[in-house]
Amino acid sequence: MRIKPLKWRMIAGFGRFANSVLHWVTAPLGKRRQTIAVSTILEHMEHVHEAVLPSGGTSKFFSPGYKPGFRGISILSKQPEVPLWIDDFQAGEVLWDVGANVGAYSLYAGLKPGVSVLAFEPEASNYYVLTRNVALNAMWDRIETYCMALSDKTSLEELSLFHMTIGGSKHAFGDPTESWEEDDQIGFQQGMISFSIDRLIKQFDFPFPNHTKIDVDGIEEKSIDGAHKTLSNARLKSVLIARQTHKPAEAEAMHQGLVAAGLSLSLDAGTNVI
Repeated sequence: MRIKPLKWRMIAGFGRFANSVLHWVTAPLGKRRQTIAVSTILEHMEHVHEAVLPSGGTSKFFSPGYKPGFRGISILSKQPEVPLWIDDFQAGEVLWDVGANVGAYSLYAGLKPGVSVLAFEPEASNYYVLTRNVALNAMWDRIETYCMALSDKTSLEELSLFHMTIGGSKHAFGDPTESWEEDDQIGFQQGMISFSIDRLIKQFDFPFPNHTKIDVDGIEEKSIDGAHKTLSNARLKSVLIARQTHKPAEAEAMHQGLVAAGLSLSLDAGTNVI
């Protein structure tokens, strides 16, 4: 486990101290009133980070923890190829953000005039922050959110969480060993439904994606397997996929499948390929 720098450990320590003081000060109220008082205080202490983007627009990020705030702060720097990719989208186009987390890139795409987004995120706490972010930015007319996994079939399975951090990643849908964190202990398993991309479009008449971002922490190849018809359709212009460095054989098979569908590699950014 990577040790955080001293200054961040000191800040975390201050937070724990402030929390203990808050509970100590309100203890004389009794348990019932203390619960109401502390909950109300914490509710009004919530922080919203406002990111200023190169276009001059802004995105607001609900930040109930470190990671949701960091995803807003680092929207342009963590994976710079993603916003650059989105910059080329045209009015009238649709992005499917598969594995949206708290919605940083969904919000970025939602600022593009005429671009609409379907954001898919199965992890419960991330989905909560995702929907709060869409509401904070008044983008519900441009961004539709769905709490589901996208895989190769319709199924009810478990989403294995290796930590309970809000805004976290590297969980595993279905087989826990699919995760990047396969050597860690499972902290919790959350029931979740999955659909394939092809079935969502055929059965529920979802808007067809002109661009698709797939970052699902280990089952990218299954998401692609469930999208054969979509990938072969000329209306799909580009796919951005998180690199599966821990599954080289599956990653190569997925690449060959994309090539067979008529797509070609345009950018290898290390973390992601387009």
